[in-house]
Amino acid sequence: MAGASASLDSVESVSLLDMLQYLRQARELRSHDSEAVARYGSTILRKYARKLNQTELWLIHEQTAQAAMDSHNEPLALSISQNVLARFPKGARGSRLAGMLGESAGRTSEATQLYAKELELDPQNALILKRSVAMHKGQGNIPAALAALHTYLASYQLDWGAWEEAAELYIQAQLYQQAVFCLEEVLLHQPIALGTHLLLADTLCTLGGTPNLLTARTHYSAVVELSGGRSARALYGLTYVAAQLGADRKAGKGGEEAELGQVAARALTQLYQREAPEAEQAMLAGMLKAQGLAVEAVTKTIEQMVRFIRQEAEEKASEIAVATEEEFNISKLQFVEAEKQRIKSEFERREGAIEVKKKVERSKQLNESRLKVLQAREDAVQTLLTEAHSRLAKLAKDKAKYKALLTELLIQVDESLVKEVLESAAERYAEKVGVPKPDVSIDTKHYLAPPPDGTKDNEGDSCSGGVVVTTADSSIVCSNTLDERLEIVYSQNLPSIRTVLFGEAN
Repeated sequence: MAGASASLDSVESVSLLDMLQYLRQARELRSHDSEAVARYGSTILRKYARKLNQTELWLIHEQTAQAAMDSHNEPLALSISQNVLARFPKGARGSRLAGMLGESAGRTSEATQLYAKELELDPQNALILKRSVAMHKGQGNIPAALAALHTYLASYQLDWGAWEEAAELYIQAQLYQQAVFCLEEVLLHQPIALGTHLLLADTLCTLGGTPNLLTARTHYSAVVELSGGRSARALYGLTYVAAQLGADRKAGKGGEEAELGQVAARALTQLYQREAPEAEQAMLAGMLKAQGLAVEAVTKTIEQMVRFIRQEAEEKASEIAVATEEEFNISKLQFVEAEKQRIKSEFERREGAIEVKKKVERSKQLNESRLKVLQAREDAVQTLLTEAHSRLAKLAKDKAKYKALLTELLIQVDESLVKEVLESAAERYAEKVGVPKPDVSIDTKHYLAPPPDGTKDNEGDSCSGGVVVTTADSSIVCSNTLDERLEIVYSQNLPSIRTVLFGEAN
């Protein structure tokens, strides 16, 4: 542990971090170096108490107090315990420390009363129950310690350390069957604990009997496997079990046990040859010979077993190879099929994307063609309208036709023509409407725009001829020019014009 090698005289030079780390590891590993724990703990509480959080502060108080009691530093234990009692005057925390102080001072009856009082308030108090067990063990009162542990385990069955402690107490009391039960509970929580396997196997051998010996053999074999064949105690146990079962005719497995004993003897011999002096090797050889487990016989048996194991291994390897090949082929087929499906799906996706792109392009081209057709039709209609406008301009040059038209429309070409038809137009208006002949005059200040002559200078406002008639106050205006009449006729007959030019629409 960090700081464990530091001398106690140099504790003042140890940093706070190192001392805290040491105390934490001491708690985790249940270190019994009480003097070092007390020295580090008292130094932290004296110099650095304000730098600790409340949880760790009082945890170190209790740890230091217990270490001081174990190292018989009564003044330090008393001082720190009084601080804890002042902070926790009620409850198991203070009562446990007070009881431990009483135990260390030999006042066990006082400690017993304190623990009993707390258990009356809380019969399942883990701290007090564990302390009671420790107190009874210290007094050598094994039955009382077992009774306290029984009460504790009734509520805390997952505490494998308590089961282990109970097993040790049962072994001390020579109650081996109960110890076996407790050790089996420990293995449920610690299945690879070598020491527990060995202790359980030893206890089963102590009980004796074929069923117990067979179970002990299982646990010894587990230790041999877990230790890589380096546990001499487990190998000794296997030779003992083999000898006992081989001598017991009721077991009915003499041959099998003999082989097991020979294998264990061979492994034990090899272990001694590597690590033990010659005297101990000779002693081992004599013991094995007395048990009928001579090394020569063991060697022969091992060779037979090696051949058998090798044959089985080769057969198993062949089976594995066949199974692996079959599994590989299945996996390969599945992979190929999956890739085929993926490629097919990708192809279908891309094919669909291309088809959509084609449709979009076709629709785009079709729309462009439609727009061109519509534009061509519009251009043709506009060309027709332009041609009509040009013909209107020619009509105004024909005096006879224009004179007749002005009579109907009062369309102006020049002032003299309008004057000629003005009177007849007024009479005809009165005749059609059924009113007196109106007074009609010519506006000689505002004339219509000149007719178009086809030049760029005349592309603006122009008028092919006609008249614009207004009332005297100009509140009503009637534009009756040739251009206006042409626009009206064009708008009204546009569908017919398009039918004539382009045919019926599909």
